[in-house]
Amino acid sequence: SQRPDLTALISAQLGNLFFDEENYPQAAACYRHAIRALPRRRPTDQILYQYGLSLQRSGRFADARFAFGEILT
Repeated sequence: SQRPDLTALISAQLGNLFFDEENYPQAAACYRHAIRALPRRRPTDQILYQYGLSLQRSGRFADARFAFGEILT
């Protein structure tokens, strides 16, 4: 896609699929790619939350703390 917003939403959906399969490292990679191009409005907050959960479940707790902190700001 030539549209960064559409590419980001597709990456987020791929992250959701990996998350549902409990493939948390791959889900985190997709979410990380998605949040770079999404604006600071919905659904970015939900994607950041899923990103944080994926990082936690991958054992990357410091990175997860950063993702959860981004939701608050």
